[in-house]
Amino acid sequence: RDLGPDAGHRLWSLLGFNLGIELAQVGVAGLVAGLLLLVATKLPVIPAIAARFASVAAVALGSVWLVQRLAALA
Repeated sequence: RDLGPDAGHRLWSLLGFNLGIELAQVGVAGLVAGLLLLVATKLPVIPAIAARFASVAAVALGSVWLVQRLAALA
């Protein structure tokens, strides 16, 4: 705080930082989507395998997070 911008500029700094982060995430998501589309056109079996893997990964991560939160409540 002592070395950072004054209160009037803090809002704009935070807004600019968050906007930059969001733009970077959109860029990475667009790049990954483009690569996945390219792979899907070359190897048609890959999307089915990727969908199954993504589903299993989502269930696994959700289960881990559920157990962590339940353990934190205990």
